[in-house]
Amino acid sequence: TYKRVKSKLDSYKMLGYSASGIVVESKSPSFFPGDRVACAGAGYANHSELMAIPTNLAVKIPDNVDLHSAAYTTVASIAMQGIRQSDVRVGETVAVIGLGLIGQITVQILKASGCRIIGLDIDESLFGTTLDSGADLALPSDNSSLGSINVFTRGNACDAVIITAGTQSNQPLELALNICRKKGKVVIVGDVGMNVPRVPFYMKEIDLRISCS
Repeated sequence: TYKRVKSKLDSYKMLGYSASGIVVESKSPSFFPGDRVACAGAGYANHSELMAIPTNLAVKIPDNVDLHSAAYTTVASIAMQGIRQSDVRVGETVAVIGLGLIGQITVQILKASGCRIIGLDIDESLFGTTLDSGADLALPSDNSSLGSINVFTRGNACDAVIITAGTQSNQPLELALNICRKKGKVVIVGDVGMNVPRVPFYMKEIDLRISCS
């Protein structure tokens, strides 16, 4: 174990996939030196001073957007795609399981879309930020929250559940099944266990969707 850990510490790998910057040199007719751009892509938009970005993984930044905000373009698009896959409507109740960066952005976009939001995570220190982001309710990500969710939804359960957690456990998916209404939608954005139990899906006819980043 010690040798394996040491070999990891001594190895190097590129980090990041969402960045912004200023074009230094360009072979594309779409971009010129001095252009401010937002960039995407694992292996391309790394956390480094210089990057080589394909044309279709970069976009010009509007004049009224600063570089710091533009660096969130890619991670925000991941959150947005998860919401698109959930196909929610104004006034519907959506649960977000996993309140890290993409989960927080998901909550903000859902709030701007007129949804009622329940945020769930195992880390209760994130609840304050989640409520500030626009969630109506922030609860522990386990079955102890079922009663509160039932009260909040007036017994109707959630119209959709978006999973933005990262764990090999099957627990987020099982929780999503418990809090999703019949014929509701469960969208998996994060990297979670997917040992899908058949009975709950069958009884509720839940629509399971995967959101690609």
